[in-house]
Amino acid sequence: MLTCNNLAQGYSARTAVFADICLSCGRGITVLLGQNGAGKTTLLRTIVGQLKPRGGNVMLGEHDVYDRSFARERSRRIGYLPQRVTFDPRMKVREFVGYIGWMRSLAKAEVARDIDRVLSELALTDLAEKKMGEVSGGQVQRAGLAAATIGSPDVVVLDEPTVGLDPVQRVEVRRLISAGLAPTTILSTHLIEDVVHLSPRVIVLAGGEIALDGSVADLEACADGSLDGMSRAESGFARLVSQSGVVAS
Repeated sequence: MLTCNNLAQGYSARTAVFADICLSCGRGITVLLGQNGAGKTTLLRTIVGQLKPRGGNVMLGEHDVYDRSFARERSRRIGYLPQRVTFDPRMKVREFVGYIGWMRSLAKAEVARDIDRVLSELALTDLAEKKMGEVSGGQVQRAGLAAATIGSPDVVVLDEPTVGLDPVQRVEVRRLISAGLAPTTILSTHLIEDVVHLSPRVIVLAGGEIALDGSVADLEACADGSLDGMSRAESGFARLVSQSGVVAS
């Protein structure tokens, strides 16, 4: 169980991104839905240990994610896919996945034991010896997913994993996520179609607060009477954003 207790974050004393976020994520898929600029990336980076919160804490089980004595274990137990996967284009796919595993504090022997499994599960076996600079955007994203899941972490955190992909690639990435990357998967998106197709627990972040914590059906139930060409999920999201005082883009 990953838990955020009264979490507050901001880039200065006067600029709050969010405050008093309380959230517990257990087994299954949780999708953080919000507009661009809603603070999704900031929240995810706080969850994985990259941005120390200005208030509150993040707990993985009984461990504070920001306890320095837990840092190595945190890296092993939480896999993270950033919104933009950075890599050396000369590095082979296998090397990239192994390198990120090493960066996540996995022992070389553990990486060696597990790398063939994650390459197979992410349909990368035939691309393992290809250079990262020679594969497609969707394949780079799959390599990032493999790097986030090597070592079988308890929690996988994915920041906008379908952004920038073509429709076929988005479907493939959603299929991989649905298959179960880890006991607990937390991902962010601004795409309603990701929410509808994954059928996860949905958390809407708007105005620095949690505007909804429920199911896709709960999101659709927030729709007003005038859909104006939108799906019920889109209408529900737009209404929640409007109620938060944020101007819809």
